[in-house]
Amino acid sequence: MQTMFIVKLRKKLCCFTAFQFVILLLIFNSCSIRITEKTILGNYYKIPYDSTRISRYIKNISDSSFVAAIKTLPNKKINILYKDDNLTIIRDYTFINDTVSLEYFVFLPQNITQTVYVFCGYGELSIGIFQNIMKLAKNNNAKVICLSYSGYGNSTGAFSINKQFGYNQIFYEKLKTENIGNLSIIGYSMGSLYATSLAVDNHVDNLILLAPISDGKDFLKYMKHSNTKGIYKLFSPFIKLNVEDNLMKISNVEKLQKFEGNVELFHAKDDRTLPFTMSEKLYQSSISSNKNLTFFDTGGHAASFQKENWDKIVELIFSKTGN
Repeated sequence: MQTMFIVKLRKKLCCFTAFQFVILLLIFNSCSIRITEKTILGNYYKIPYDSTRISRYIKNISDSSFVAAIKTLPNKKINILYKDDNLTIIRDYTFINDTVSLEYFVFLPQNITQTVYVFCGYGELSIGIFQNIMKLAKNNNAKVICLSYSGYGNSTGAFSINKQFGYNQIFYEKLKTENIGNLSIIGYSMGSLYATSLAVDNHVDNLILLAPISDGKDFLKYMKHSNTKGIYKLFSPFIKLNVEDNLMKISNVEKLQKFEGNVELFHAKDDRTLPFTMSEKLYQSSISSNKNLTFFDTGGHAASFQKENWDKIVELIFSKTGN
């Protein structure tokens, strides 16, 4: 018994001494963590159409013909993905260079009065919000264009946060002659960075940001805070983030200080991925004379795509565009 007690005591003392050593090490030397694109993206630089993801997306869909259409997505050659009396969904590709081609979808209602571009967040395929886009297109006579990022779906290459800005502009240049009527751009989560950049550079009419990110600095600050809770909060002051310069330069705040078109912001107060304070900062930074910030009480990061919230978003978008 006495021997066991001594062994346990020694273990506790060893742990305590190790803990003290770590604290001293952090205080005098600090802890530097290198943040790169690879750090942020993790395994999400490529997301193909696989059976697991497709099954997850279609499990709550009752339209059997639409389910059948989603199942054909891995077949790159199918051009007309879906068609009914009111809507046609076309899948096509834009060639960026010898190694990158981007898959995109065009939602065409019978009568088109305006054009909407949609940029999704990273880490998920665009088919996750196809039903929302279909509703937007059908009910508002909107031609909706949705891009799959490099490495996502059937797009080739690998996703890169910074390279995608250039790809988006090439994509837009190739399609802009086909735009009809008033032009709106919707960006969700990280897609808000691409939506804002494209809107500013091309002077579009309306910018709609759903659960957006403010800038790289705020994002990293929030990630550091959210990942150092409890006892780990003691280490937070000593942790230094060594971040790639190009990531720190990404900023919706700076872009909105140059955009004069209509701005609509939507964010849930219980968003744990990107806090609603980011939308508040963007609203304050915007120079638009026609801007609006709408909060949802619940729903988390994907609150915008819940039926009642999506209906509200669409109503506000089209009341501003006049269509």
